[in-house]
Amino acid sequence: MAVKLGIFPNLEKRKVVQVLEKLLDICRQEGIETAVFGDNANMGSSCCAKQALETLDAAISLGGDGSFLHMAQQVAGFSVPVCGINIGRKGFLTEIEIPNIKKAILKIAQGRYTIEKRTMLDCAVWRTDECIAQASALNDVVLSKSSSLIRLSVNINKSRRASYYSADGIVFATATGSTAYSLSAGGPIVHPTLPVTVITPICPHGLHSRPLIVPDTSDIAVRLLPPYSEAALLNDGMLLSAVLPGDMVKVKTSSLKSLFIKLGSSSYYDTWQQRLQKGETI
Repeated sequence: MAVKLGIFPNLEKRKVVQVLEKLLDICRQEGIETAVFGDNANMGSSCCAKQALETLDAAISLGGDGSFLHMAQQVAGFSVPVCGINIGRKGFLTEIEIPNIKKAILKIAQGRYTIEKRTMLDCAVWRTDECIAQASALNDVVLSKSSSLIRLSVNINKSRRASYYSADGIVFATATGSTAYSLSAGGPIVHPTLPVTVITPICPHGLHSRPLIVPDTSDIAVRLLPPYSEAALLNDGMLLSAVLPGDMVKVKTSSLKSLFIKLGSSSYYDTWQQRLQKGETI
């Protein structure tokens, strides 16, 4: 099969090495070319150069949702379809369970799958008319401070009135990311194909502070308010930049799309009920 598969293993997880060996054996047997990406990836064809991403027909992560997000960010600019093997706890974003690896890999190699386009967010920190940091996120962009409340103004599409929050922080989530940090902070579950951005305050100090869903065409600007306090900006859980008094954080829908490989007929509703309720007794 003339297919090149990129493999992105999280080798910090104990089971990943074993699953990686199994996956590489399957690919060798089926004539599927592989490229293993990662600082510690020393099995199969190891490659870290970005140029190699252009040659991939599909990409697979080995780990949980964090591993999937890291992979999705790396390949988003190359239009590479992505899929994940769940070796985490919930693995909400992943498509493949360990017992089904061979069947799933053969379907991917044969092109027997559909593509679901997922929206991403762009975020940037502006300081004195200069962009000092920028990145994209598949799940969410979070502005927060762990030790105390911060005061924020959130302005949408340069409206005359901004929204004000006193909270531990605020989450800007894609529809895909609505089941991640936003959900834990009290936000709604949103079907991942909907063109929206979810704005969810984290532990807000005020009865009026509620999650807000806005169109994904919205341009959002966020500032810290006095008493000034430094905060941290994270994209998909990774620290991007400190945000200082006077800085502006801009969030908008990205031109990048994440291309999710869908292998089966199970619905989104089946998936979230199965995985979000994992370990819960009802």
